[in-house]
Amino acid sequence: MDAIADELDGYAYLHASRAVMLRRLGWCEESRAAYVRALEPAGNPSERRFLQARLEGLASIESTGRQGHRANHGLAVGSPRMRTPVA
Repeated sequence: MDAIADELDGYAYLHASRAVMLRRLGWCEESRAAYVRALEPAGNPSERRFLQARLEGLASIESTGRQGHRANHGLAVGSPRMRTPVA
């Protein structure tokens, strides 16, 4: 993502995608910054509401210390894409 970030800096979906990836990795502070950055160019009210809801959801993850339901980088335990069992 960093390789294309300069060219697509004004594109909200780049920052939203980055925010999702960072949230799944458990990097809440960085994810929050990416969601905030995604809100800046988002002009559509529906998109803004969606991004704001994600940002508020991130705040609840931070307050509970819980990573959410996708702790294995988006892979559920037992997923066919997982190569090794999770202990």
